[in-house]
Amino acid sequence: MRPSDLHVRSRPAEPLHIRLAALQPKTIDEEARTVDAVLATEDMGLSIDLRTWEPVLEVYLMSGAKLSPQIPLLDTHSRRSLDSHLGSIRTMRVEGEQLIGTVHVSSAHPDVWMKVREGDLTDVSIGAGPLKTIRIEPGKSKTIRGKTYTAPEDRPLLINTSWQPMEGSFTSIGADPRAKIRTKTEEGFLAMNPRLRAYLETKGLADDATEAEAESFYARLSSADRARADAAAEGGPQPGDPPPADPPPANPPANPPANPPANPPANPPANPPGNPPANPPANPPANPPANPPGNPPAAFVETIARRAVADERIRVQQIHELAGTDVPEELRLRATHEGWNLDRASGEFLRAVREQRAAPVGPAIHSRSREQDLNVRSLSAAMLMNFGVDPTRHRLHDGLHQPRPSLTLTEQDADRAERLRGISAIDLLRECVRQNSGRWYLNPDELFYHARAAGSGGTLSYVFGTSVYAKLIEGWQTVGDTTVGWCDEEDVPNFLPQEDISLSADARLKKLPRNDTAKHATISDSHETYRLVRFARQFGFDEQDFLDDRLGSLMRMPFELGVAGGRLRPDLIYAMMNENPALISDDIAVFDLATHANLGTGVLSSANLKAGITAVVKQRENNNALNLRPRFLIVPAELEWLALELTSATALAKLFADSSDPLYAPLNLIAKEGLQVRVDDRIGVIGVVDPRTDAVRTGSDTAWYLTTGGAKAIRVVYRRGTGRLPILRSNVWNKGQWGMGWDINLDIGAAFMGYRGWYKSTGAGA
Repeated sequence: MRPSDLHVRSRPAEPLHIRLAALQPKTIDEEARTVDAVLATEDMGLSIDLRTWEPVLEVYLMSGAKLSPQIPLLDTHSRRSLDSHLGSIRTMRVEGEQLIGTVHVSSAHPDVWMKVREGDLTDVSIGAGPLKTIRIEPGKSKTIRGKTYTAPEDRPLLINTSWQPMEGSFTSIGADPRAKIRTKTEEGFLAMNPRLRAYLETKGLADDATEAEAESFYARLSSADRARADAAAEGGPQPGDPPPADPPPANPPANPPANPPANPPANPPANPPGNPPANPPANPPANPPANPPGNPPAAFVETIARRAVADERIRVQQIHELAGTDVPEELRLRATHEGWNLDRASGEFLRAVREQRAAPVGPAIHSRSREQDLNVRSLSAAMLMNFGVDPTRHRLHDGLHQPRPSLTLTEQDADRAERLRGISAIDLLRECVRQNSGRWYLNPDELFYHARAAGSGGTLSYVFGTSVYAKLIEGWQTVGDTTVGWCDEEDVPNFLPQEDISLSADARLKKLPRNDTAKHATISDSHETYRLVRFARQFGFDEQDFLDDRLGSLMRMPFELGVAGGRLRPDLIYAMMNENPALISDDIAVFDLATHANLGTGVLSSANLKAGITAVVKQRENNNALNLRPRFLIVPAELEWLALELTSATALAKLFADSSDPLYAPLNLIAKEGLQVRVDDRIGVIGVVDPRTDAVRTGSDTAWYLTTGGAKAIRVVYRRGTGRLPILRSNVWNKGQWGMGWDINLDIGAAFMGYRGWYKSTGAGA
């Protein structure tokens, strides 16, 4: 790596370091134009310290990775032009000691995607910005997060305990060896190359070693043994071959030794590469083979790799020629990416062509499988357009998992869907079944039978699941949430009770009498518990709905469910405020006059608002002043305009005109507090239905609240991994009826975190 290859951010104190990575070709998604890559590992890597320009070793701890939703994909780290922006790297996640990311190539760069598909472009270089770094001087050791690191004698070692991936680039440089030896298995997880593992076992690796132990064993190999291991992983000489031998000298001796072999075999073979004689000669032969097996030089390994690439290109070209224009595009791509030989490809192609010719011809919207304008993406876009939804703002949903960013529908999908505008429900169902079965069914009974047989997977689930989820989210986004900004939020892994523990210390220094002993400082704790609750509903479409083409009206249901889901959080929070529950820490109601001193009766006015602010400022913990100041004023609809007048600098100009000083009159001291007014009539006299109990929690049209917000207010929790959104699943009806159904759930919970930082007035007057 040359210093000129490194890119530095605008401030020298925050350098951008380049890390090598590699694509995983077996993870290619042709339709989404994505492929997974190992972006970084915890292996030591040679780098340049951009502060001192000295060579150093670096380790990036995966526990310190600060991941963004996505980072740009560039052409060789070039930032000078948008033409160099090739796409993005998304859904980055840490798996063990590796950072994995999904590389997405934009449709504007088909030439780049072609190089990835054909295996010519395999390397990704990631630019990482170190945030916190521990430096270990040469020859020294340090224990960091339970692991001991030792710097070599000739250069320092940098341990990046906090860092952030900034960008990734397609490059032509060599990839990280650990990334090269990883593939994706059918089970979906990353596993070590079996050829490599077999070689490592010949070097002493236990046959029952775990993946992590195998990787550690590989990392401890010498550079020569690691080169042999990499050659084995790429299909070079196998572990069963003869033992490695050193490469021949560049200039072999002109005259071989005079001593003949001690025990020559009776009929030695001419030049056996794989079966050495039973009694090897005492002295090596004068002219050893150019490329002895077992220990190939780097040039030999490179030759093998180039030959493998050339053979693969020939195979791909032959499959393309064999497919011609008669074989479906999806089948040709399968043959290319799954490594079919010509015999298997010939049989599968012939079967596909026969089935295609036997399929009946349908209405004008019917298309052959090899045409790319009708597929799961265009059908999903067409259904969305029929419901008045912009397809490019939504993602494909398979009816099982939350949609990934890479499944976002594109302008091309919308263009292909134009021809299907106005398609009937029954014809849309026919096309979905045809995409799965390859046949067009005119008879409704046959159609519904095969649709039921298709189950909840494939095109049917994608097309209908995408529209249902889109309408669900559309309804979700129409709901305004007045609790955003002043509630604390957290994601938790499960439905078990969670605890929020608050520690308070009595550490005040006290006067020490002569010859006396200092008293111990004490710590006490209090805690509140909270947990997730699952809220769910289900609905579906019957066979008669398809025949009657009532999908448009039925799509109102997921929209309404989305609206209900959006209301769920504020319903929970305002129901608790109306309820005024007891805290677990002291078994006293949150708003309490005698003990908590945060409950008043004054109507909303300038004087009473000041008194409420003062009450919050005076709150203490262990007799220590907290100096909290409220940031939000929460009122019912009845008090909205009064609250705005009280907090506005101009509206209250005359309320303070009690001085002859003309410069004092315009000042509104309450406005200087910067209180944000939040209006929600759920705390009004009508109240709100508590989602937890279905009981009505009534409020008051005169009550008002002050809160500091954040961790001192109310905590809202969601289940981790849901994106804080509703989860949608699909199912197919059976047992005497046909239809499709969906169930929707939202895992959410809320609880008060304490009474400090809160003030309530009933507004009843004193």
